Order: sequence, then C-alpha cells, then structure tokens
Amino acid sequence: MSLGSSFGKSLGPLNPKLLREGLRSIRKDLSVVHKSLLNFQLRVQEGLDERRYSSADLLQLSIQHEDFEWLRLISTLMVRIDDVVDEELIEEVKHEGDEVIAELQQLFSPEVADDKRSDFKRRLEIAINKDPHLFVEVGKIRGRLHKNEDQRTI
Repeated sequence: MSLGSSFGKSLGPLNPKLLREGLRSIRKDLSVVHKSLLNFQLRVQEGLDERRYSSADLLQLSIQHEDFEWLRLISTLMVRIDDVVDEELIEEVKHEGDEVIAELQQLFSPEVADDKRSDFKRRLEIAINKDPHLFVEVGKIRGRLHKNEDQRTI
C-alpha cells in the first residue's frame, strides 16, 4: 500500500487513507517487536539482579530504569504513529508520517548511526541473535521499511 509520502521527492497527491493504513500495519509489527524486546531486556535484568520481576515491576523498569531506556525509542515512535493516525489535517498526516517512517528506517537499518541509535542497534542485534521469533519479526519491519525506501510503499 502506498504511503503517499515523498521523503523529499514529490510523488503526487497524498492519500491519507493509505498512509494511515500503512502506519497502522507497521505499528502492529512494531508492537510485537517492542513486547519481545521488553521481555528480552527483562530476562537480562533478572539475570543481573538475580531475582524475578512482576508485570508491575516491568512497567516501572520500562519507565524508569536506565537499561530499558533504549526501548523508549520504540515506545515514543508507537505514540507518534498513533498521533499521526488520529490526525485530521492532511498536511500534518503527511509531514508527521514522513518523519516517523524516516526515524523507523534509521532505527532498523543495519547502518551505523549516532550514539542514541547505535546503542539501540547494538542491543537489538544481541536480542535478535538470541531469539529466532524476534529475528523474524524484526526482519518483517526491515523488509517493509526497505521496500518503502525503494518503492514508497509500506
């Protein structure tokens, strides 16, 4: 489905319906990856602290603990996707949608990035190398984002 987004090039009229559908779809995939990464980081933390954490503890860790900070990049993008999908102004949908997709491409591309993203990418690679399910789910996102770069679809 076409995003109707330009990434700096004019592709003609924006179709906000298709953009929203594409963002909703990738958000579902992102949610699965986010949950798997939270569980991965929780297992790491439990190993370091030599204790088990409850679901309530996981919430607190994900909000406050520095070792969960890298996952907040995904949390923030999921909130931004929700905002774009709910936006009524077509130009805002296009602008914000382009920004979110560009950020996702930077996060999930295998290329080296700035410090904030390099920590995310390093931890992501560790996680996907230990979890075959996560490897597949991240592969879906990478494939969709790569396709989006080439064909302006998602």
